[in-house]
Amino acid sequence: MQKYTAQIILLTAGIWALLLAGCASTYYMRVDALSAGVQAAPSEPVYFRFASVPDGDGEGSLRTRQLQQQVAVALAERNFLLAGAGQTPSLVISVRARISDPLTETDQISEPVYIRTGGVHRVVATPVRGPDGSVSFVYSTIWIPPRTDFVGFTNRNRNVTVFQKELTISARPYDGSARGSEEVWTVAVSARDSVSDLRAHLPYMLAAAMPYIGEQTEGQVVVRIRSNDEVVQRFRN
Repeated sequence: MQKYTAQIILLTAGIWALLLAGCASTYYMRVDALSAGVQAAPSEPVYFRFASVPDGDGEGSLRTRQLQQQVAVALAERNFLLAGAGQTPSLVISVRARISDPLTETDQISEPVYIRTGGVHRVVATPVRGPDGSVSFVYSTIWIPPRTDFVGFTNRNRNVTVFQKELTISARPYDGSARGSEEVWTVAVSARDSVSDLRAHLPYMLAAAMPYIGEQTEGQVVVRIRSNDEVVQRFRN
């Protein structure tokens, strides 16, 4: 009995896992990375400090601190570590995140087309064989109810509201100044969709950027991120 109970529990857990996976949303990010020297993540830790934020961007604000904390998680995955107090960094990291005002776009959607036919009365002849073998017909009226038939798809345009979201992370050698010298690498992530909350979208943008930090892409690449991706969860905790 215990064996069958355990099997039922495992089966139920598997069904729930499939249902949760099926409910996950998919987001598409565009990533463009440049590097002065194409390289993989460093084998030894590289220490950095965050660049000062331009006036008016709220350097000490809670929003800026939270953004830098999330970026530090992504950088640590690539062996770039935040320098501690009294530690001289090798890099200065600049971070910028923004969202546009609402934008209107036109897209095309396909809709199914159905045709509904009304009900009709129909006379039906039923053959009846008599005792002598002769055949006669009995006529009756039947009702055929209405029905709906699928006939295909039609396309139509619709206006949708979207938001352009951008995240840029760039690195400069530390030279004692607040912003460092010339850039050595930069990675830019953008997304254009109906999500109007930049903070809620940042985990997906960071998950898309992470593999390209310190590297170079051949032009812009499209990265697909699922909402149940475990990498995304790291930036939510």
